[in-house]
Amino acid sequence: MIYFILFIIMNLFILKKELMETSSMAIVMALGIITNGVLFNYIGMDTWYVRLISLYCMSLWLVITWNILQSLFIRKDFISLHLTDKVNRFGMGTWIAATNIICILIHEEFSKWSMAAIIIGYWNLFLWLVFIGLSLRTISMFFSQPVEKVHGVILLTTVSTQSIVVMNSQLNLLNIVFNKFFIVMGILFYFFCLYLIVKRYLKVKWMIETDWKNTNCIIHGALSITGVACSFTHSFSSMVSILWFVVCFLFILIESIEVIRLIKRVNKFGFRMAFMIYDTSQWSRIFTFGMFYTFTIFIKPTSTIVMDIKQMIINVGVWGIFVLLLFQMFLLAKHVTLQVKTYRKDTHSMEM
Repeated sequence: MIYFILFIIMNLFILKKELMETSSMAIVMALGIITNGVLFNYIGMDTWYVRLISLYCMSLWLVITWNILQSLFIRKDFISLHLTDKVNRFGMGTWIAATNIICILIHEEFSKWSMAAIIIGYWNLFLWLVFIGLSLRTISMFFSQPVEKVHGVILLTTVSTQSIVVMNSQLNLLNIVFNKFFIVMGILFYFFCLYLIVKRYLKVKWMIETDWKNTNCIIHGALSITGVACSFTHSFSSMVSILWFVVCFLFILIESIEVIRLIKRVNKFGFRMAFMIYDTSQWSRIFTFGMFYTFTIFIKPTSTIVMDIKQMIINVGVWGIFVLLLFQMFLLAKHVTLQVKTYRKDTHSMEM
């Protein structure tokens, strides 16, 4: 409990500004999948540092939730922060997915608090309905209006929906017949949103250096969590292997584009501006990598080649994910340090 309180205080005072963005819960999603997906399957859950990371995830979720409630009831800037921008509002999908992860972490690591997980889970089902209603309305607008700014963040409709399935497979809040319903709904959202993303990049003039977004990695991440949902619930088992091959293809395609984008950004903006700048959307990459890793673990290879590929992803991928995580934490620490220095400089100038 002491660690939990310390984590809350640290997040409140050090990361306050960073946790006000609509997609801030992506940090919880990334840390959550590393805890419950990567670490769970690589070394097991019964370790002190897994429990410590789980506590940090919970404290982070609590602080971000508090910020959201403040924007709604105290600061009265909820609409301007989270709803005005039609694309940005899809970032609220991270609230649903992150909350589902928190429910699973509580259920797995802190069984004495299981009732809290159940209550939060049911509340999150209601929030999912609100989010999906808002998303459907916005998607219908995109089909009839220009879509210059659409990118991978809209696929959080699929991610949030499939995260409900994963959470329900652990907490059993709904009858299992709902699992297939949610999976099918998530897949439909995927095709609608992918159509809008492809349409944007085919019909609107764009530059890879500035217009290709970090969140486009959700193109493969949304299918990875769909595969995990199918694996957890033993639904549509016959299509899981095919889905994994599709995810592998999209993973290679999207991340190859990312490499090209990075090279072009370095050439145009320089190494520091292209590679060393923090952005909340970068956490989506860690989440999608972690989800692909988790999905791969559940695959049952039917050939030696696929088995070798699976083992390579499991044994090498885990270290790649941790390197990404450490680098992202370094960028965040650098960003916060710079903000603190700027704040002190401005304060000193005002005193003068």
